[in-house]
Amino acid sequence: MMKLNGIKENEDHNMSSLNNLFKRYILHYNLILVTVLLIHETFFYFEGNTNIAMVMFSFTLFLILVTVVVYKLDYFILRYLITYYIVVHITLLNILIFAFLKNTPEVSVFILLIPFGIYNFYSFKTVIYCIVTIMLSFLTIVSLPEHYYPDVLQVHYSAYVGTIKIISTFFIIGIFLLYYNILISNEKVKIYLRNSSIMHKNDTTLDEEDYTAAINETYTALYEQIIDHFKSEPWKDPDFLAQDLAESLNTNTTYISRAININTGMNFKTFVNSYRINYIKEELKKDNNYNRYTLMYIYTSAGFRHQSTFNKTFKQFENMTPSEFINSLLKREMPDPIEEMKVINSAE
Repeated sequence: MMKLNGIKENEDHNMSSLNNLFKRYILHYNLILVTVLLIHETFFYFEGNTNIAMVMFSFTLFLILVTVVVYKLDYFILRYLITYYIVVHITLLNILIFAFLKNTPEVSVFILLIPFGIYNFYSFKTVIYCIVTIMLSFLTIVSLPEHYYPDVLQVHYSAYVGTIKIISTFFIIGIFLLYYNILISNEKVKIYLRNSSIMHKNDTTLDEEDYTAAINETYTALYEQIIDHFKSEPWKDPDFLAQDLAESLNTNTTYISRAININTGMNFKTFVNSYRINYIKEELKKDNNYNRYTLMYIYTSAGFRHQSTFNKTFKQFENMTPSEFINSLLKREMPDPIEEMKVINSAE
């Protein structure tokens, strides 16, 4: 039992260290952003562009408030607010690009930093969606007629000076993001190696009964979370991956795979397909119209893209093709003529 507690304490320590690193990342990013904004506002103010300096200062005050909130809250709570923070951040950046595009088009380079900023918070698929959304919004802004862009500067300073300020800011923030991405990636590798080492150590030192108890107690709770999460039917998404599930449950794909395998004997892909096949079977039982288009709708809504993949997977689970399964349902629904005749004779 003491060794079991050691395993759980190690997992808690790993999650705590990574969460603390994420919180430091957000906090330090906000502090750098506040500092950079204050420097730019000072330049604008002494150049005579007091209006834009005041507007940017109001944004800075808002960011200072956000920084205080980040400092006060635990990452366990912050992680639920990150998406909202990023949406607001991207919106403000688009406003900034729109406002300065006429005078300083170089400001648009800041959108290149966003994927690096969110890389460690989301799955690869989510990051790609975010990049596509950002590019669409950017293309919308730059495709507007020139007279739509405001002239926000009261005093026009040297374009060379403006470019130097923007490029300097870009590299400062870029180096910061690169530094923390390396830190977080290294921490994830350390956690994985530490967990692998501990599990190997327990393989060789625990007797069979203690080892089984340790495994069951460690992963049963996670498996129950997976089952509960699957009630929302995320597996209907054809692109649903172990990374997406790990992100939703605030864990990693190694734990996800182990929890599923220990409790079901399946790998992640087979486990997901079992939900899809069960869903399809239930839908077929509900629907008496077994035509090709109904079947296509059902298997695509369950998360299968191609009929060939669906047919192969269905046969692996049911030892029959979808057509054979449908025929078996039809036979059950067809009345037995002998029994029907007996009923008629008895009625007469």
